[in-house]
Amino acid sequence: MPAIVRANNAFAMALYQRLRTRPGNLLVSPACLSAGLALIRAGARDETARQIARVLHLPDGLGQADHAYAALIRDLNADAEDRSYQIRLANATWVQGGYPLLDSYRATLEEDFATEGHRVDFSGRPEEACRVINAWTESRTGGKIAGMLRPADLPSSTRLALTSSLYLRASWRQRFRRERTRQDRFRVGPDEAVDVPMMNDHSYSSVHGDYDGGSFQALELPCGSGSEFAMVVVLPRESDGLADVEATLTSESLDSWWPRFRQPEEIIIELPKYRIRTDVSLNHLLSEMGMPLAFDSQADFSGINGKSRDLFLSEARHATFLDVHEEGIEAAAAMDAISPDAYGEEPPVFRADHPFLFLIRDTRSRCIVFLGRVVNPLEQ
Repeated sequence: MPAIVRANNAFAMALYQRLRTRPGNLLVSPACLSAGLALIRAGARDETARQIARVLHLPDGLGQADHAYAALIRDLNADAEDRSYQIRLANATWVQGGYPLLDSYRATLEEDFATEGHRVDFSGRPEEACRVINAWTESRTGGKIAGMLRPADLPSSTRLALTSSLYLRASWRQRFRRERTRQDRFRVGPDEAVDVPMMNDHSYSSVHGDYDGGSFQALELPCGSGSEFAMVVVLPRESDGLADVEATLTSESLDSWWPRFRQPEEIIIELPKYRIRTDVSLNHLLSEMGMPLAFDSQADFSGINGKSRDLFLSEARHATFLDVHEEGIEAAAAMDAISPDAYGEEPPVFRADHPFLFLIRDTRSRCIVFLGRVVNPLEQ
């Protein structure tokens, strides 16, 4: 599983580097996408499979990739006994009635990925198929991802659809007090600011992590009673410095950060409340990242039905949702030695009043579950 986590995080950074040129707020779930693409890779063969594996940053010789992904999914799908966090990563297949799947592929889906199997009628009742798939996605994401597909997205030639969803609800280890939230200014540009609800906390709990990265300051906000998850907010020193910080972001740089986080006895935190919903078409994006063959009629998915050049991907989409508030976070997607604190008499201040980057990670495995940025907290 550590190899799969490293692959997921490398995929996350590569994906983000492709998406960061888009304007505005942004949110993706690398863990959800990795799981979805793993289902596809399991049925691919030869160069098609190799291209998908390279996009997923799978190391050469990882013959047990399916089992490793399955272990990661099982590890993620474990709620806290005290309900301080809840997480669900679910997969499903939607197969045209009467269309055959290889027993070996069906077994991989069911035994390794715990995938739900469903039969639908794409050719005769596309509206009904669309409604059923959307209802599944909505129910698996706490109602946050609704109406993802339209009947037009499912042409009569559709034989198979694969869906992955991820839902996370987690309480802060130390919650913000609602009565301390106030309207404050957030600089969205050099000459523009908006009034946003800004959460405030003067913490003496030593649970938050703080890291000075020179051109940026990073804050780790643990979630769950045992800090099983955490949101890491990366705030550029300069109000217009987000693009420069994003450009240097790699999975290796992230790995170098974690040992350098310190837990000050006292810290002042100001963080805006925000909601983000992002919808991304992945066809061109994944092709540019290195797997164009999967979207071509020459694709080899014979591991699914035993026939080469019979299936290819016609559409790949990704929808995500995130809500950050005083109690914690709610998110959904449909794929060194540490030196002592040395802050002197003044506590560190983390004031997120201009665009910033954030990620949500499983602190146990270090798997990046969500990744995004806030340019304007008022834009959902």
